[in-house]
Amino acid sequence: SILLRIGLVIVKGNERFVFLDESLSFLSVEYQGILGNFLQKLAKELDFTIILVSHQDAINQYANITYQAQIQDGAVAFKKVTNAI
Repeated sequence: SILLRIGLVIVKGNERFVFLDESLSFLSVEYQGILGNFLQKLAKELDFTIILVSHQDAINQYANITYQAQIQDGAVAFKKVTNAI
């Protein structure tokens, strides 16, 4: 179930974050698009930030900012990939 894939909602002051871990995995491309568009619209209307972890590059089209994590010299390094929208 998609609802079980929503991991954590954090409210800190006026900032709100939703953390999603592989929430689009195992969905068809069609439903990934539907859910991606829905999350994008919802975040904008309700003014919160979505942090989504995914191994699928196709989800990048719904992101404002995309980072790629890589292990370098035993540490995790993040590389900014795109400002899609």
